[in-house]
Amino acid sequence: MQRSLRVRRTRVALAALFLVSFAELPQSASAASQVLISGLAGKYGPNENVSYKITGTPGDTCQLSYQNQTPKSFTFGASGSVTASFTTGTTASLLVINVTCAKSGSAKVQSELVLQNIPLAPTPQPSKTSTTSLPGTDASINSTLTSIIEPLANTCEEGEVFTVRADALAFAQGDNVKVNLFNANNSELTLSMVSKSASAGEKSLNIKTRVCQSDPAYLGSAQDYRLVMTYSDAPGLFVQTQEYKFRLISRVEVANFSQYAVSRVRANCIFDQFVAQNSYVQSGTTRKSGDKMTIKGTLYRAGLVAPNDTLNLVRVIDPGNSKIIATTKTDKDGKYSFTFSATTYPKALLYHIEAPERKEDLGPVPGPFPKKIWAVFIDCNKECKISETSMRETAPVNSFTQVCLENLSFYKQVVTQGDNENSKLLRNVIVYPILSNIVRSRSETNARAAADAATSANSSANSGSSAGATSAVPKSPPSASGSKSSSSGGGRCYVNGYTTKKGKRVSGYYRSC
Repeated sequence: MQRSLRVRRTRVALAALFLVSFAELPQSASAASQVLISGLAGKYGPNENVSYKITGTPGDTCQLSYQNQTPKSFTFGASGSVTASFTTGTTASLLVINVTCAKSGSAKVQSELVLQNIPLAPTPQPSKTSTTSLPGTDASINSTLTSIIEPLANTCEEGEVFTVRADALAFAQGDNVKVNLFNANNSELTLSMVSKSASAGEKSLNIKTRVCQSDPAYLGSAQDYRLVMTYSDAPGLFVQTQEYKFRLISRVEVANFSQYAVSRVRANCIFDQFVAQNSYVQSGTTRKSGDKMTIKGTLYRAGLVAPNDTLNLVRVIDPGNSKIIATTKTDKDGKYSFTFSATTYPKALLYHIEAPERKEDLGPVPGPFPKKIWAVFIDCNKECKISETSMRETAPVNSFTQVCLENLSFYKQVVTQGDNENSKLLRNVIVYPILSNIVRSRSETNARAAADAATSANSSANSGSSAGATSAVPKSPPSASGSKSSSSGGGRCYVNGYTTKKGKRVSGYYRSC
């Protein structure tokens, strides 16, 4: 079964940027969140084409190797994932897959067993006492878990498990998902256990689980936790479990989230702190000198709008005599406005807009920034207005790369919302199951039922036979058991030989289960 899991399409686009690069943030998360191998089944038959997914840090260089083979190098793209594939052989062997990365750490999977091809014996005709096939079909599932934030004192924090059928069909009425959570000592967090049953036609079973600070088994954010999701169909004929190993996202990581966003911008953008630009326009016109007029504009530093930046309006009377007539600060979008009485020569020669030196950082861009002055000519020959010759400065040129712009947009979202909203972004980090096991399937149950029916038939025949009967009786009662598979329904089960009611001996055989 292909176990690569789908992430909900309703994720915020900016959060997707964070999802592929969160592994670079220094944190206490387990190595499993750094590099991950997913989408592999527990068993494969001979000559099968196998495809699986490796996820890690975007741009990280890694090596992929199988047992007894030379490692092959690859590099994660911007999505932070690659797809690998291979074809199984024809003999039984253990597949060991190793991935070692410069930044993301390493991962190893060694549970993939290639089974030798076993020819099937002809299936005998069932006796009248054999059971018929059980209703319905086996339907294996895929699931994902959203990350869980460290709970505060006397509070709980939620994560959500999303479960879908691998065949993309809807669940049946009464299909059930149950979640149990265990700490590093394998003690169950009793306040985390939860279950949910499906309504007919539901395509996804979404169930919220919580971690409570007051739970007796809670050990804090620096410990590993194990979540076990158990799916069973309505009649209980098919049961599958999937397990996750993860750590909680600590409150320190939430508080430092803005610093993470800053580091992403500085790593992916190039800024020129010396470039300061100003665009300004006159609001309305005046009829005569001495009337009120307004200048509105936007201030840019290093190609970004400059919020909370001080600006002065200076009236220049003559080359040796000037006066600050207004002071203001730019708003969150870098915009400002001056309103003043317009005068002309000889009371004023011209005006200056002055941006003093800015020492503090401008968002993700480190300070300081130099002082800058712009000349503003006001012509009151007919009606006072800004002279066209003073508006030669062009708007700032946006020379940032697409990657830089994405990180700038992500930074803006992070700093404009509180810790609670930022923790929601952190919750979008997806945890994938590391183990998937089919506990019970219809085919296995049906095989056992057929064996039980055969046993009953043999017992009845033996008790009713007359003296001197020569029917062959097996030394041990016939039985059939299905092997547990680890990712999808089906497989092969062996049915022991038995004697039918009419005395015919049937050899043991393999059948689908």
